[in-house]
Amino acid sequence: MAALVMGVPALSCLVWSESDAPRRLDPAAWGEDHVGRPVPAYTTGDECLFCHRLKIGPTWGANRHARTIRDVEEQSPALDALRQSPGKELAEEIRFVVGGSWRQRFLKPATAYGKLELLSTAWIPPREEQPGRLLSANRPYWDADQFGTSCAGCHATAVTADEQAFSAVSLDCYVCHGNVVPEHATNPELVPLAPRRMAEAREVISICAQCHVRIGKSRSTGRPFPNNFVAGDNLFRDFAVDFSDSAVDSLSTADRHVVENVRDVVLFGKEEVTCLNCHDVHNNSSRKHRRVAKSGLCLNCHHAQGPKRTLKPFSIHSQACGY
Repeated sequence: MAALVMGVPALSCLVWSESDAPRRLDPAAWGEDHVGRPVPAYTTGDECLFCHRLKIGPTWGANRHARTIRDVEEQSPALDALRQSPGKELAEEIRFVVGGSWRQRFLKPATAYGKLELLSTAWIPPREEQPGRLLSANRPYWDADQFGTSCAGCHATAVTADEQAFSAVSLDCYVCHGNVVPEHATNPELVPLAPRRMAEAREVISICAQCHVRIGKSRSTGRPFPNNFVAGDNLFRDFAVDFSDSAVDSLSTADRHVVENVRDVVLFGKEEVTCLNCHDVHNNSSRKHRRVAKSGLCLNCHHAQGPKRTLKPFSIHSQACGY
């Protein structure tokens, strides 16, 4: 049986396996969704920052969520390498970069509004004394479909299910806070993930899992991101995830950590720990996780015995993201 390890009060938790869980819930049994409906006429981030400019504004431009797609740096090692490769002519068309320290891809605006084309060549940044290098650099080409069908749902805002067009590159406030109503100025608890909102764990998990669970597929579209998810919805009415032990055990360290926490909440009804117990999104920090109770979730990265600063080998890979 799973064991309870005590820690910080009110934050201790269990990580159940598929075989020893005391009960199984239907993840799709609560709430609503926006599948098949038009994207709401939501409040944009620029409008949000008019009021939130003092606390959120100064740091949002550097936040990882705001930089899922970002302008290419003209003097970056990746672009320099491309300019010396068979794709040197295509390098001059690049306007955006997607990805981080494990893999980066290059983008340019498509002729159609709200769409981007993805360059077939990828860049692996320097890591562990290995120099950066290009992948698939010999015959580069622009792919007009892949970003819309595989990437847009987690790297852009308000993606339409039919045309895979989006309203804004990168992630706007709408992605995590939903369609904010004007009354939130006097009732901030109306906004998903607002500090004053006593949100249920399943609502928080749905919002984070829309992008961070990378093994799911939309039942309605078959794509690896949800169909018109709006914060406050039940993600799992449309987004199907294999929570079996075999599926979870096959994941990389980073993905397994996420999926185990999601499974605890939506399948086994554990509500003590969500992503926000460890991650401070607006401060771009996971420093809070050092104050969370010790639990089975910790053992994905930390050893059960010995100093916590000694980590297990860490891996990140994703079939959905191509690395």
